[in-house]
Amino acid sequence: MTGNPAIVQKYLNELHRAKSITDVQRLWVLTFPNVDGFSPLQQALIKGSSENLKLYLGELAKYRGPNGLLSDQKYEQILTDGNQAGFSPLHQVLKANDHENMRVFVAEVEANVSPAILKKLLLDLNAASFSPLHDALKAKCPRNCQVYLDLVMKSVREGFISSEEFKLLLIRPNEAGITPFQQALINGDPESAEMYLKCLNNARVDGAVSPEEYSTLLLFHDCGGFSPLHDAVISVNPKLLGFYLSELIQFQKQGLIGSLELKYLVLNRNDAGFTVLLQAIKTGVREVLDILMSFVLKLRQDPLTNFSDTEYKELLLHSNNAGFTPLLQAFTTGGTAVLETYFNYLDDAVRQKFLTKQEYKGALLNPNKAGFSCLHQLLRNHGTVAELRMYVGRIENLVQEGQATTDELKTLLLSSNKFGFSTLHQAANSGKFHLVQALLNVFKRYCKVGDYGRLVSSMNLSSVKPNGEHRKIIQLLYQEKRDVNQKQSRNHLVIRSIR
Repeated sequence: MTGNPAIVQKYLNELHRAKSITDVQRLWVLTFPNVDGFSPLQQALIKGSSENLKLYLGELAKYRGPNGLLSDQKYEQILTDGNQAGFSPLHQVLKANDHENMRVFVAEVEANVSPAILKKLLLDLNAASFSPLHDALKAKCPRNCQVYLDLVMKSVREGFISSEEFKLLLIRPNEAGITPFQQALINGDPESAEMYLKCLNNARVDGAVSPEEYSTLLLFHDCGGFSPLHDAVISVNPKLLGFYLSELIQFQKQGLIGSLELKYLVLNRNDAGFTVLLQAIKTGVREVLDILMSFVLKLRQDPLTNFSDTEYKELLLHSNNAGFTPLLQAFTTGGTAVLETYFNYLDDAVRQKFLTKQEYKGALLNPNKAGFSCLHQLLRNHGTVAELRMYVGRIENLVQEGQATTDELKTLLLSSNKFGFSTLHQAANSGKFHLVQALLNVFKRYCKVGDYGRLVSSMNLSSVKPNGEHRKIIQLLYQEKRDVNQKQSRNHLVIRSIR
């Protein structure tokens, strides 16, 4: 378990030096699993140390042979038996993501495991219905994935794995409803995904996977409501996203996927309320957002989808279960490029008049369920002065057009979330001096002296996080508090003198 070969070697030396311990007892120590069913071999594979693995296998070799205590059948069991959660040594070595361990283990398996038992090792699911293929794709180690798939394909060619068994390996979901296809997309590893997709394509060509089964795979939702489109977006890999969308279009042309199915795929929300648009904005990658929205706009042009303006508007504005709209998400994780791109889509919707100015204003001003406004999110997620000016400038434009009031802007500036954090708190905690300075200037433009004074005076400077330009921010806020107090004192003196 330590993963330290020197410690393992020292222990083995002591084990042999102890004359009171018999060979039978030594072999028991080397092979007996713990209460959870983890064998010493599984521990060696989990730790990902090839030196440990070689030491362990070398030690077992001493007990093998015609007159050895370790029979071929027992050794085969050691190499293939799973623990109580159903993880076989193959699952463990794939999860550990160590290629040298994988190479050593597979060589030992090929030399000592019968074809029938090898088939079981290659196909067996753990207790959560994860196949070794799920683990190979999840691990993001293309070389290990290739070794595993080569073993599978060899067993298919030699007739030990049937075409039906091969098909199930390629398309069957685990307990969470995640298919290997979705697993390949989620992880964003193009090399492993390409290997899997090549096998899947071969199975399609050979007729093991029918066109209908493949089209179902393209649309299949897991138990959390995530579609393959969600997963392709989450991968943050434009190449994988582009491949998936091209497959959808191809199957639509062949009549195997309907236009309405594609529309609902785009509009679908997972169990947390995330649309694919929200998911794309969350990645913070403009290319992913552009590829997705290009696909959406093409669907809108297809008369068979009947993609209405109302449905498109809902996609642009819909919030998840926590109340995060796409704009709130853009200010949270999107970054400037994604924010500008999303604003372009909003502006276009306003120009085409299926998004009203009041709906647009709501997107700019309305907070989420925890009371975080776009301004809170911009400030707490270390936004820039340019983003602040862009955001405030858009609200100012609405004020000039008569679609919003300065009171609404003032309310936004002075608002606190449900945890009591004001926008000034969030700016101070950002560690960005110029961002705090820019926000204070906006306050001074739109807030009354008394409101501004109460806000600044209420700031507990000791609660400001010590990060970034912390000292300069504290000095600035201290100076503002002092200026406010002096003005208030002068006002009191004036009032008293008048009386």
